[in-house]
Amino acid sequence: MKNNAVKFGIIAGLITATFTVIGGLLMANGSNDIGYKNSEILGFSGIFLAFSMIVVAMIKERQIAGGFISYKNTFMVGLKISLIASAFYVAAWMIMIAIYPQILEMMFAMMEKNLMASELSPEDLKDQLDQMTKWKGYYANPFMKAIMTFMEIFPIGLIISLIAAIFIQKKPAIKSEEVLD
Repeated sequence: MKNNAVKFGIIAGLITATFTVIGGLLMANGSNDIGYKNSEILGFSGIFLAFSMIVVAMIKERQIAGGFISYKNTFMVGLKISLIASAFYVAAWMIMIAIYPQILEMMFAMMEKNLMASELSPEDLKDQLDQMTKWKGYYANPFMKAIMTFMEIFPIGLIISLIAAIFIQKKPAIKSEEVLD
């Protein structure tokens, strides 16, 4: 199970890292919200494409196990892939931000612009802007930035793993013994 999960985890990680880099470049070099919106679509597409490897790896693991695999073992394959892919995503995002620090400012500026254009009440708008200022503070700390970036992607992989394991698990059929009288 370890090699299968690691192999597909690395594949998923490379997919997320590639889409992250392309999205970051699009955001850094894009114009206004077009670059931001397109990079967001590209990023989520990459995440879901990467996490499709969870299903592929689970099926492969079931084949390796002779056609039968427990929920726990199936889920563990997905969990390992989610952790590996999330680590790749964090590394790619941290590298992109180190190379293009303006990406974060552009993101926060776009979020602020969208908030200002919304129909929030003045109190709600102030609350949202205060919350955004708090998030900027979190992102100033590299450790917090890494944790928050990890939490952007990992729950998606976790949910996919939990659900896919239900459908991919397969236990051997229990044969009933006939009682002879």
